[in-house]
Amino acid sequence: MYPVKRKISFDDCANKETNKLQCKFDQNITPITSIENLSIEIFYEIFDYLDGYKIYQAFSNLNHHFQQLINSSSLLFKFKIKLPSNKLFMNIYKQLTLINKHQILSFKISLPFKSSELFSSYLIDSSLDHLESLVLTDFETTILISLLMKLTCLPRLFSLTICTFDTFDELSEIYCLIFALPKLIYIKCSPMESIVAVSLPIATNQKSSTIEYIVVDHCCTFHEFCTILSYVPQLRHCHCKEVYDDNLINLDTRLQIRLFNLICISIKDCAIKFDILEQLIRKIECQLKVLHITNTCDNDNYLDANRWKALILDYLPHLKEFSLKCYKNIENKSPIRIDFERGKPFTSLFWIERKFILEMEITDFQIIYSIRPFKKRWYNINSFIDFSKSTQLTMTYFPCDEYIESFMSSICTVLPVAEIYHLETSEQTVISSSLMKILNVLPELDSLKIAYLSISEIRYSFIDDQNLRLVSYQNKITKVYLENVKKSEEVYFLLRLCLRMKYLKVNFIYDVNQKLFIRNFLRTIIINRHQYLQSLYFQVPKIDVQIMNELEEMINREKLLRHFTIKRVLNYVHLEWNLI
Repeated sequence: MYPVKRKISFDDCANKETNKLQCKFDQNITPITSIENLSIEIFYEIFDYLDGYKIYQAFSNLNHHFQQLINSSSLLFKFKIKLPSNKLFMNIYKQLTLINKHQILSFKISLPFKSSELFSSYLIDSSLDHLESLVLTDFETTILISLLMKLTCLPRLFSLTICTFDTFDELSEIYCLIFALPKLIYIKCSPMESIVAVSLPIATNQKSSTIEYIVVDHCCTFHEFCTILSYVPQLRHCHCKEVYDDNLINLDTRLQIRLFNLICISIKDCAIKFDILEQLIRKIECQLKVLHITNTCDNDNYLDANRWKALILDYLPHLKEFSLKCYKNIENKSPIRIDFERGKPFTSLFWIERKFILEMEITDFQIIYSIRPFKKRWYNINSFIDFSKSTQLTMTYFPCDEYIESFMSSICTVLPVAEIYHLETSEQTVISSSLMKILNVLPELDSLKIAYLSISEIRYSFIDDQNLRLVSYQNKITKVYLENVKKSEEVYFLLRLCLRMKYLKVNFIYDVNQKLFIRNFLRTIIINRHQYLQSLYFQVPKIDVQIMNELEEMINREKLLRHFTIKRVLNYVHLEWNLI
């Protein structure tokens, strides 16, 4: 018998990787003309992507060959059950649980309100000896508790996900039943109510839970969070929606265990004091490799780079992946107060060596500071990357001209923290006159990415203005990306604005002939002597070999460039040249 191709993997649960079908064919083998002649392992690969009900319905009554395949102990079924179900589904399910109950690998059961009486038809007991994963959705609390009591008899239940049950007071009992499951490795608990109570005592020297992965998808106090951790000493990955202060700061009475196996902590909203988070990390003596923390409560201590550095050096020597996100509220009536001396060291050698990069984002009411692992971006063109110049500012909000001055004060707020080398705007349109003012306060910019650009109505007089010429000559921008282009003049404005531009990426320009655009663009850079610009990425819809050949022929025929290369990269034309 062939082994089942793919079973439940808890690395899959954490990484959400998709298994891909890989089939290799030998040209010397006689071509397969019948589906029956396919190998058994190929069927197992195919069935891995299908619901058990669909497999049984399609293949069980075809012939003896497929009947044997369906009943093979090496084939394991994954079922999705949504009540109420039709009669055919119920018949197939009953037949499977009677004849093929040892072949059921997973259940995903949805039990809408007022369907609880139908659930009695579904048998879940120790006879399901290959059941490894169970997902329970929309269960009423009483039905859920009744079912959890029965799950202890399942010899291979490794993964349990509970979503959207109506609960408030009963969550403690639910967690007690979860921690009692003898083989459980992965648990995700997502109640309907985000704010719930977990009134459990701290675990003592009782039998340890086998849980290694836990997702606490609800808010909890710091005391409740520590209590949950006390029940899972084998924990490796911990993900929590929100942890907030409960004014109980004595950890000695709350957390006696050590989580030596813990390698990952992720808290989407860590609303506890930074002192408390420090104590927690020191107390549990974990071997963290991954730490993701988001703080939305405007706490300056989370931006203290030196405290983070000391914590990492002393207690997190194995840390490989670190991300920190801190939110600061913008109040119109009072300036933002930030201790810049605390935040500035995030650009020091300690962080650069570990490739942890500082980024900032400005919205209409917040400034968001982020420390995250470096990842390659559109402007990282060359193989050499200067990590000391990776600080990026993103603007998701851009005001109209009359409010630009107040917006500029928000930009100036982030400047003492670090030099900004990369600027990105998203979602809203940037007016060219306002863009000029922003570039004037960001003299070290190397790259500029704009989602939408609008040329000011006074563009002709503005372009001749001395201020424009000053900004054009002073800025150091070498890479420009214009995401959405309505008119080609937007591209030409950026050419005039960024005189040191070396690389330009442009998405599709509406209602513009591609050949005409390339011709005019190259003529413009030659006439205006753009000595630095040597690379253009230009998006072309429905690009093909013919279009590429026509562009190359046009450039050669009209002698627009002497030394150049042109190639296709996905749906872009990549044109490189040397004007010398």
